[in-house]
Amino acid sequence: MQDRQLRPNPALLASYKAKRLARAVKALRSKNIFLFTEGSRTSVNVNDITTIYTQPVGARLMVVGYSDNFRYGATQQEDGAGVPIKVIFPQMHRVRIVGGKAPRALSDDLVMAQAGASGQPRYTSTLLPCPFILEADEQIAVDLAYDTAMSEPTNIPTQAFIFFCVRVKDQLSSEDYLIIEDIKTYTRDHDYQRGIFLNCVSPSQEDIEFSTALAGGIATCETRPANGPLLITGVGTTLLASKLTITDTGNGHSFSLNRAMRSSALNMPDGADPSGAIQQADAATAYPWTYYYQFPAAHLLKPGALLHCDIVNGGTDASGNATVDAQTGNILLFQGITV
Repeated sequence: MQDRQLRPNPALLASYKAKRLARAVKALRSKNIFLFTEGSRTSVNVNDITTIYTQPVGARLMVVGYSDNFRYGATQQEDGAGVPIKVIFPQMHRVRIVGGKAPRALSDDLVMAQAGASGQPRYTSTLLPCPFILEADEQIAVDLAYDTAMSEPTNIPTQAFIFFCVRVKDQLSSEDYLIIEDIKTYTRDHDYQRGIFLNCVSPSQEDIEFSTALAGGIATCETRPANGPLLITGVGTTLLASKLTITDTGNGHSFSLNRAMRSSALNMPDGADPSGAIQQADAATAYPWTYYYQFPAAHLLKPGALLHCDIVNGGTDASGNATVDAQTGNILLFQGITV
């Protein structure tokens, strides 16, 4: 019989709260790690390969996917009418795991980014068909090469990669068990979860404001403190020509291990050039989800903690010219849910 007071069924509610607790503990045991690397070739000769490396971590990671900033080319050239157009760069790459006892490769051949081997947090998936383990004494090497079948353009900008990884704790600390008790109390007192958005803004602003409109401008921004235990599930941003780090002030965890990531490797919305200008022809199709990326693992943000971001503005286009994000008006938004 239907409960006219809309009270949850006790058995279903108990099962629901148990699943919430299990998900929160899983997030507590997991940490998102974004391994970033970037580089450029010195030659367009197909036989010349430049190799770039992710930083050594010294910990066992599960690599679940990667993306690069050339997935759909870039709108850094104009047609005869002065309208920005897309450019498919003749960039090829190969991902290898080096160090340790068993060097191996994700692909035996060089592949085009446009083939979908490396996803973008947009229309294709960043997830690998099967995750793999990166041992503590291993690194990811990316070989950059050139497809001579494509003659233009020959001047290719820096290619940036982000490898999305998860580090799992072997053992919980005494502080972790205290956090679990807080989560138990919260789930006991709250029958339902609530979706949340945390806007990361500069002090006294409603958006991101750089110190200068020129390349090299700095922005420091933060979310509001969590008023209860939260699971952060993803991030959306309009930044295209900046580098940033993301840090949890509650435990000091840096998502990129304090290495600044090029925002274009995390986000290059269709219909936008690196200066942030939307193409007139594509403005109607620049949907919000083209700016969003879901984390491999939910991130637990404990009460009172916040997400802190340091951002440096400026990059270069295919011709080596400086490009910058707008001094004000950019957005960095984290999505989540209460535990």
